[in-house]
Amino acid sequence: MEAEVPDPFRALVEELRQSLLSQPAPQVSVVASPPDPPPYTGDPEACAGFLLQCTLALEMDPRRFSSERGKVAYIISRLDGRALQWAESVWQQAGPATQSVEAFIKHFKEVFQAPAGDSSVQEQLHRLRQGKSSITEYALRFRTLAAASGWNEPALITTFRLGLQPALRLHLASYDDSLGLERFIQLAIRVSHRREGCLRQGPSEPTRAPRPVHHDFPPEAHSRETPMQIDTVRLSATERRRRMEQGLCLYCGATGHLLLTCPVRPPRVQVCISSGHNHTPSLCFSSTQPLNQLVTSFTATSWFTCTLP
Repeated sequence: MEAEVPDPFRALVEELRQSLLSQPAPQVSVVASPPDPPPYTGDPEACAGFLLQCTLALEMDPRRFSSERGKVAYIISRLDGRALQWAESVWQQAGPATQSVEAFIKHFKEVFQAPAGDSSVQEQLHRLRQGKSSITEYALRFRTLAAASGWNEPALITTFRLGLQPALRLHLASYDDSLGLERFIQLAIRVSHRREGCLRQGPSEPTRAPRPVHHDFPPEAHSRETPMQIDTVRLSATERRRRMEQGLCLYCGATGHLLLTCPVRPPRVQVCISSGHNHTPSLCFSSTQPLNQLVTSFTATSWFTCTLP
């Protein structure tokens, strides 16, 4: 019996198979296709944004659109309304605009994009004002125009300041332009939001002084109280009515006399200076007490001194 001769090619194939099995499988990166832009109906304001979305979709998935005509067909598939009617006639003519996506986009802009005319980007930026819109809306519109204006940063910061609401511009007056445009815009948004929050809370109520409290005491308590100085302190309405109804003195609260003849009430003196027929000045006194008592009381308080005949 002959011995089996090993096949060298079989050993080589087996070794190659083992080496292939030991190597990890190559990883295939899958790039998700971008979402299609919304249908475009011919709005001049939305023309630039629509073309940008279409260009991004073509660049992110080049294997899907291998030919120039296929790229043009994709853009046309995202049209609607009057824009689709225009593209239908262009596609049927099969002219140069349908053979190159660059030529098609150029022709598309000529038809639908708003011309600069008198309302250029610089003029729109110069006339832009916040008005009644929010700071976020104003900042978004300003950033959009600023990107296409070509102005330098100091000019943009000054223009942004001038467009703010007067109250907000006053709050930001102390901040220097060295912050930079983007940081200044973010600062304006934060300050505006905080102001709106404070205004929604409403003004704080001012501290009110406590109102004076008037106490109505029972009749028996008034008999023991000290005389009321009505020349400086006003009686309450209830106490004044009680004294008048009971015939009591409005000053000391006692019976037997009235306010004008109260013995404990300080004298009330009316002094007038008049001149007689010979132009000699004279003093006139009007009081409820004798004249010698008045002179004594005035002298004791160092008001004045005089000598009576």
